[in-house]
Amino acid sequence: MSQLRHRTSAKATLALAFLFACGGSTATTGPTTPSDEPGPELVLALQLSEAPADPEVDMPRSEVRVVLIDPEGERREQSVGVFSGICQPAALDRALVAVTCWWAGAGDQVRARKEGDTVVVTRAQLDEMVDGALPEETLATLELPPRATLRPLTGMP
Repeated sequence: MSQLRHRTSAKATLALAFLFACGGSTATTGPTTPSDEPGPELVLALQLSEAPADPEVDMPRSEVRVVLIDPEGERREQSVGVFSGICQPAALDRALVAVTCWWAGAGDQVRARKEGDTVVVTRAQLDEMVDGALPEETLATLELPPRATLRPLTGMP
């Protein structure tokens, strides 16, 4: 009888050792919460296109559009305005992507930056006759998926 009890005890010990070695335990782990997982990576750009001429003023004009592209290639875009002058990509403080439009001593700086789960696009007017920066105004806000990261497409070398 003691030999039978010893074999049963040895089998139970081996079964428990096997169970723990395979990851079985009495501790439970809950499912990962969505906040633990990163959000999608989106491409952010400011797109420039030629705007129709203003018959009253002889100068170039460009439409600026904010563009978000998701990992599947779906595009969301929104016009943020038509600006006078020559517009080109710019590296500006407080911006993931930006453009500067300039003509005859005045222009605009258009910036896009991430604030929480939104993209905020602002404009600051430029005037060579004014010292310092002029106040920014918000042109557009675009909601992002939770925890999204942005990869700026700047057009800058």
